[in-house]
Amino acid sequence: MVVYFPATGKVQVKRLRSLHNNTIAEEENRYLKTVENKAVCGDIELF
Repeated sequence: MVVYFPATGKVQVKRLRSLHNNTIAEEENRYLKTVENKAVCGDIELF
């Protein structure tokens, strides 16, 4: 997570622990597979 304070120009970064990085990557890969298998359908409105 990155937090930026425009008034001071200060930036803070909260890093994920490496233990959780594998879990997050696995969840993202699982989600990607479900999205890839779904047919694209529906309408969109551009404005």
